Amino acid sequence: MFPAIFLEFYAFKRNTFLHYSHWLKNFAYNYLKMIGKYRDNRNPNFEYLTLAPVKGIQFAYFFSLFGVFILNLSPLSCMASGLDSIPKFRAELIVQPNLQRDYLFDNGLDKEGTRLFFRRIRPRFFYQPSERWTFFLQLGLSPGDRDLGLDSYDDQLFFPRMLFDLMASYKISESAEITIGQTKLPFSRQRPTPFANVFMFDRSIVNSHYGHDFDLGLFGSIDLNSIDLPIVLSGALTSGNGRNIRFASLQPALTMRADIFPLTNFSADDYRTEADWMRLRDWRLRLGVGYHYNPNLKREGGQTGDLLFEDGIDRQLNAFALDVMAKYSGFTLMFDFISRYSNDLLSFDPNPGSSAVKYIREGKGAMGQVNYAIDEYWAGGIEFAVSRATADLRNGTLSNDVLVPTIREFSLIGYYKFEEPEIQFQGGFTLIRKDYEHSLPTEERLQLVLQATIIIN
Repeated sequence: MFPAIFLEFYAFKRNTFLHYSHWLKNFAYNYLKMIGKYRDNRNPNFEYLTLAPVKGIQFAYFFSLFGVFILNLSPLSCMASGLDSIPKFRAELIVQPNLQRDYLFDNGLDKEGTRLFFRRIRPRFFYQPSERWTFFLQLGLSPGDRDLGLDSYDDQLFFPRMLFDLMASYKISESAEITIGQTKLPFSRQRPTPFANVFMFDRSIVNSHYGHDFDLGLFGSIDLNSIDLPIVLSGALTSGNGRNIRFASLQPALTMRADIFPLTNFSADDYRTEADWMRLRDWRLRLGVGYHYNPNLKREGGQTGDLLFEDGIDRQLNAFALDVMAKYSGFTLMFDFISRYSNDLLSFDPNPGSSAVKYIREGKGAMGQVNYAIDEYWAGGIEFAVSRATADLRNGTLSNDVLVPTIREFSLIGYYKFEEPEIQFQGGFTLIRKDYEHSLPTEERLQLVLQATIIIN
């Protein structure tokens, strides 16, 4: 709501911003026109792009958000003033191509296929008009993000999936900040960490299965180091339904997290990376604890997964996270644990004659990881992770149509990074084993991966 109001006000008062964002407007308009999912409404003062499936709901096109940024910071004077001055503006593009070859262990090693795809294409825009205000926009343009995100059962998602972050932050003091908009929940270690700083191919299966992702609402954080307590507290009150959801719950979800630094504190960015590039000469330790409560669960994974059937059951979700990171002399040691519980695990289609069923991702998982930075360019690491659903989902007690395997992964990776241009290369393999506690056979596969992360700014 706030970003839309912000845009409408500026579009009404300063029509000249269209001059600066004219090519962005055309890109957004032509893109939605190309995929056939738009309706164009115009008036003399400003323009909207409205998705056809949404009745009565409009949103000011987010591509013009950074058009407003450009207008207010005056591009030529900003370039002359330098990055350390106010206002600040930064734009970057992160491209992540991935080459993956899969093998299935079935009477030997059988090749399944080779894929070359873009895991991520992320344009990101950062604008700081003053010492206190910060605005951030991030889009996703990879093939998986370039759709409207409409659920196959009921069209409840009204934004394209391409919108990731859209937020405004206000710095109350040197140690406290509040944010309104859509961004990642401060629950577990791997979610708030920017993906370009995640050392392995991607976040662990533990975080993928039981973590909590983007949501829309109010966020806040406070650093207690200002009163000599090595603790950072974070929290959020959000819709509980994930990113780009049309409806909002009257019972907001609660997320809380505490990061504790019992030894010498990390630098501002060092604790966000999974390798000790600085080759620290003293131990650094970070302990993290997170809690999430959703009183009105609407999706299988809380903020992710398919929408549940409207079966009239009130479901709650509780999740707990514990993670540890230690760094010393090039080594980084990490451990993550997440558990999740719900009062009702299955959602059945209420339509007569339908046997469709969806399940809540209840269970727990743990991940251990060791990385070593050889120098400022080369590094390597190993990771082991296990994800284990609750017993009722593993053995089919609740429904024979729901048999969730226990998944184990082992990864070995090598890593190299350039500084100019900023490119990171990752290569290695992952062994995946799925064990079923029913009549289904064990499945084992091998993935060979070569991945690059290219940052253009």
